[in-house]
Amino acid sequence: SVYPNPAGELINIKFKEDDFINSTITVLDNLGNVRMRMENGSGNVMLNVSSLPVGAYYIRISRGTKFYTMPFVKFND
Repeated sequence: SVYPNPAGELINIKFKEDDFINSTITVLDNLGNVRMRMENGSGNVMLNVSSLPVGAYYIRISRGTKFYTMPFVKFND
């Protein structure tokens, strides 16, 4: 899960499956452009999105052939 949504500065990503530990987290804009990318070596993640412009985005979490995509909205804090 992703919270809070909408987000101002920070987003928490909570994993329900251990399959996504040691995964890649990618933030995409509505056009599919990669805006952020990071490697996740642990469980839950706090992602700083303060540098992103206001708008709608997608968080894609991938590991091998598995992936999960969640939408979120960025607003001015």
